[in-house]
Amino acid sequence: MSSSYTGLYVQRLSDGKIHSVQVVDTAGNSIPLDPHIYIERDIKPPMEQLPDEEDYHSKK
Repeated sequence: MSSSYTGLYVQRLSDGKIHSVQVVDTAGNSIPLDPHIYIERDIKPPMEQLPDEEDYHSKK
């Protein structure tokens, strides 16, 4: 089953651990998800391929 969400970027703690993944749905609504939910729902692209929040915003 394909998710209606697409991953945008990850948010990390100071130790580098991912604590949240920002996603957007087909209507353009953006929400944060826990990493385990992102993986459970098989949202694309893989979390490891997403930029950090700072990198994401600096490229906009």
